[in-house]
Amino acid sequence: MSDARTSDGPLQVEYERFTRFGTATELSIKPGGGEGNTNIAISLGYLHDMTIDDIQPEPEGQTVLPDRIVYTFDLQPPTEVKFFTTFRESGAQKAIVWGPDGRRLSYTQFVYP
Repeated sequence: MSDARTSDGPLQVEYERFTRFGTATELSIKPGGGEGNTNIAISLGYLHDMTIDDIQPEPEGQTVLPDRIVYTFDLQPPTEVKFFTTFRESGAQKAIVWGPDGRRLSYTQFVYP
């Protein structure tokens, strides 16, 4: 598959640009910056079309908002969060990821049937 990366300053997201329905995939988020309590949010519409199999490191908590889920992590350098997921829907999956300091990234991932 084809790996892709998008960034806004220190916030970086790595994902597979093309993947298959029912196949495990990985989403890597590097929020950049310091350590300690860090919030990372992912759009609810994107999460709705997948199953989250695992998150590393495990979040300290999560908050559901109308348009996103905010995960709180106690991060220690190097700061990277990995979501291991499986898509339940095929087609173009549009994602928005929010990081610290209000940084926001948008990308589209295509899921083959």
